[in-house]
Amino acid sequence: MLEQYLTQLGFGEKEIAVYVCVVEHGKLSAAAVSRITKINRTTVYSVSKELIKKGVIQEDLGGTNRYYTALPIEELRELYKKEEAELMKKKSVIEETIAELQALPKSKQYSVPKIRFIDEIHLKDFLFKQLPIWIESAKKTDTNWWGFQDASFIEAYPEWFEYHWKIFPQDYGTRLFTNKKQPEKSFAEKIGDLERRQIKYWDKSIDFTATHAVLGDYVFFCVTSQKPHYLVETHDAVMAENLRQMFKGMWEKV
Repeated sequence: MLEQYLTQLGFGEKEIAVYVCVVEHGKLSAAAVSRITKINRTTVYSVSKELIKKGVIQEDLGGTNRYYTALPIEELRELYKKEEAELMKKKSVIEETIAELQALPKSKQYSVPKIRFIDEIHLKDFLFKQLPIWIESAKKTDTNWWGFQDASFIEAYPEWFEYHWKIFPQDYGTRLFTNKKQPEKSFAEKIGDLERRQIKYWDKSIDFTATHAVLGDYVFFCVTSQKPHYLVETHDAVMAENLRQMFKGMWEKV
């Protein structure tokens, strides 16, 4: 049982043998320890050095021979006291490191954008599943959609637009440019909420062939003007904020 306890305290097999031997006999030379434990003398010397470092035995060099004596067994408590001190020091360093990292300017915290490609087969399901995630992300930034909406997007997925408007929170809205007046006008009249859903027809966007919109930290680029449809979603706060500011500036000018 004693061997098991000492093993749990980090003693090796030979360290246990030498330490127990010295404790039992009080004061022994290296030769005597070697004879009793059957460990060669050279190894006894190296093992004893480790036990001295642990603070459980000491070396007596007062005479011509080298002797080892055991320190009071209560000194074993120093083992966990040392570990406690080291643990507290490590804890302090970790807390200071966290504080330093949190204080870094945001521009120094590099994040890798997450990009997903969605093909036409999975596009409709993706739009329904992802919309609540986009809405949730917008809570911490801007509760408006910003961007450009190709009119073919509504024509291709009208049921998603109706669903989208039903689950949109009351304080959310859209600020989108579009390239075709009539489909947007009919849809806006259908939902009956022209204040929240603000769309500007932009005559210079007549040749645009894809929807490009920002909500929260997400940007999506969706092609519905040709087959096959596809969508590219980018999750990146820096990109989203820059595009949002660009669309806001355009909104004031157009």
